[in-house]
Amino acid sequence: MQSHLELSLSNGRILCQLSPTDLCQAYAPDTTVWGETYLMEKLETAAGWNAPAPDEPWAHGHVQQIQDFVEAVAHNRAPLSDGRLGSAVVRVIYAAYVAAEEGRRVDLRGDVTVPATDVSI
Repeated sequence: MQSHLELSLSNGRILCQLSPTDLCQAYAPDTTVWGETYLMEKLETAAGWNAPAPDEPWAHGHVQQIQDFVEAVAHNRAPLSDGRLGSAVVRVIYAAYVAAEEGRRVDLRGDVTVPATDVSI
């Protein structure tokens, strides 16, 4: 499975691996190699290159998310990431879709806080 986002800048390049983890890479020429072995969530086929997660809950961040939540509640502090970060991430991803669909650059400079009802860029 190839799941990545590549950004080509005028002065650099960013490659984001969007699969949950790339800690481990595995290749099999056909589906019989791994048999019934679980490789990763939502895997369409075990043939070809895949990124199995040796410790899936840790590798996907579930353990860290729960730990931060519990610590935030226990110590009466804000979480490490909140809705504002989530909103900014959605804004960037939406801008990428708009840029790809319309073939233009989308300027995200300035305030990236997006009200819940505003989906415009």
